[in-house]
Amino acid sequence: MIPFPASARLCALLLPVLLMTPAPAFAGGWHGGNFFGFSISLPLAFGFPPPVYVPPPPVVYVPVPQPVPAAPLATRTSPTYLGPGGRYCRDFQMPGVVGGRPATLVGTACLDPDGQWRVIG
Repeated sequence: MIPFPASARLCALLLPVLLMTPAPAFAGGWHGGNFFGFSISLPLAFGFPPPVYVPPPPVVYVPVPQPVPAAPLATRTSPTYLGPGGRYCRDFQMPGVVGGRPATLVGTACLDPDGQWRVIG
């Protein structure tokens, strides 16, 4: 048997230590490799099939519903009085459009039993 030189024995002892030693701070610090800049890694899913990519569902954009404008408020009303059928009524005036032209609308509204004001004339 031929004896190994001392340098070969020293190399065999130090090689595993050098492979697992992190890079020094002046060379960028620990970066996941070893002193030589590479590392040995095994796949984490060893023995399992690769993951299957499933694309996300298509995005459907729906327009935001626009709020319904509120009915214009009456600019002038009369005091409440007892109208036909024992209901509370008021006369009112309000701006409006008739035939495409601005106009002042005049009418009478009475309070229904459900609490809603209804135009009666």
